[in-house]
Amino acid sequence: MKHPHTGLLVLIACCLLLVGCTNHTPAVHKSNSQGVMSTHQVLNLSTTQPLSTINVSEATGFGRLTDLYEGLYRLDGDGHATNALAIKTRETENGKRIVFTLRPNLKWSNGDPLTASDFVYSWRQTINPANHSSYAFLFDILKNGSAVRSGRKSPDQLGVKAVDDRHLEVTLDHRVTYLKSLLAYPLFSPQDEAFAEKQGSQYATSASTQVYNGPFQLTKWTKTGWTATRNKTYWDRDNVYLTQVKTIVYRHPNEALAAYKRGDVDEVKLSGLVKHAETIHSTYNARPYSQTNYIGYNFHDQNTTANRILNNRNTRLAISHALNRQAIINEALGDSSLPSKGIVPAGLSYNTETGTDFADQQNEEPVTYNLKQAQREWQKAREQTHLSTITVNLLYRRDPTSQMVVQAVTQRLQKNLPGLKIKLVPMTVKPLTRALQQGKFDLYYLGWGADYADPSAMLQVFTSNNSYNYGQWENKTYNQEYQKISLETTFSYQDRWQLMLQANNRLMADQGVTPIFQPATSYLTNSRLKGLIKNTTGASTDYKGAYFIQ
Repeated sequence: MKHPHTGLLVLIACCLLLVGCTNHTPAVHKSNSQGVMSTHQVLNLSTTQPLSTINVSEATGFGRLTDLYEGLYRLDGDGHATNALAIKTRETENGKRIVFTLRPNLKWSNGDPLTASDFVYSWRQTINPANHSSYAFLFDILKNGSAVRSGRKSPDQLGVKAVDDRHLEVTLDHRVTYLKSLLAYPLFSPQDEAFAEKQGSQYATSASTQVYNGPFQLTKWTKTGWTATRNKTYWDRDNVYLTQVKTIVYRHPNEALAAYKRGDVDEVKLSGLVKHAETIHSTYNARPYSQTNYIGYNFHDQNTTANRILNNRNTRLAISHALNRQAIINEALGDSSLPSKGIVPAGLSYNTETGTDFADQQNEEPVTYNLKQAQREWQKAREQTHLSTITVNLLYRRDPTSQMVVQAVTQRLQKNLPGLKIKLVPMTVKPLTRALQQGKFDLYYLGWGADYADPSAMLQVFTSNNSYNYGQWENKTYNQEYQKISLETTFSYQDRWQLMLQANNRLMADQGVTPIFQPATSYLTNSRLKGLIKNTTGASTDYKGAYFIQ
């Protein structure tokens, strides 16, 4: 899971840039070969956000770090976990104790040997409460994980140890069916203990004060961009074809789009009016991601008036029923994003026995547009709270797509729910995160992407002890249900599946958060670029096997 996706990382295709374009791909991006690999293997990418950290224990998202570090597993093009640093496992205690055998002769980019102890060091660093890792809760699956994370036990009591240099023993709190998928997340990568200790406070503060074990290593890192080169010590280096991956930070999304059209970059993310790009550019493509963007509520609001109205269930139901989600997608995004059916996105998890998509079994009624019902619920809420006019703020990340979404949402809510006024408050990432953590908001707009292919990857966020449950929605029965879901050893697969549906429907019936849509990220991509893996969970992009053809 990455830092909560605060809206899509946007590169907006504005009408002004698209007017006058001819209906063909720029010549620089055309492919006239049958697949012969080019001699020039440098990939140029664009972004509007600088790289904030390269420290695994500090990262709030791993989309940009996935090719610098590698753990026990890696996701393939079908989203299945395949062997990476691990080549063999041995399970005992009904799957609760696992010994992973590492590949022989693994090395860091500086030549240091990579051993099982580096996994132990990294995991202990990440879960140590002193380091304030945003994703420490994912280690709760390990023995003593929750106790270590809360400070009740020391990190050396975490259920992980090095048997020897090539054998890592992991003891789980409970059997985890999605373990391999979870361990493919870069959060679970090792860190070079000897190098980190030598660097001290300078560790991972620059490209040269960090070492890497993935397909690429960082050689340059500034506010204007970063460059990664092929890692010559990587165990599978013969199957890494790109020599460099350069990422350029553009001040505005339009600049990135213009750079793509000039041939300066090989891929650009789009949003907004991408429906025009679909017809204009033959290199347009859309890729789904297992993420839900939603409106959250502050259930312990410092504003007593806002607190009274937002804690009223009819208010939250009215807000949800007042939103025509498909219309919002059409107006604000213009792409193939999907209206939410619940908090769990489509395609995340299929029942292994029936083949049914979890998302299709959710109770959709609480998130179905129904204006008459919304207005009845809103009237009840105003009567119950003795409020006629209510003003609340809505915090969101300052980027073009988020702005268009919240404007579309606000317009509909203020029109459909008389007396409701919403003040939009755009913020950059760090101030927004701080405000959410401190509870200084009424409403917020965020997105959450699943880190592994199981509904629990979404449901866990809204338990009372999860650090990303910013609104502090709390339901004791929901917490108990999630605890049973997590243990998953006390009942059958189908019983667990039904319990996840039950918990999901409980969250939606109360509208602890209000799901809006599941984003489908749109791109223009150089047609000569092949072998790219776009994951629907975890780290979204994998360039390990990417290459250019002539």
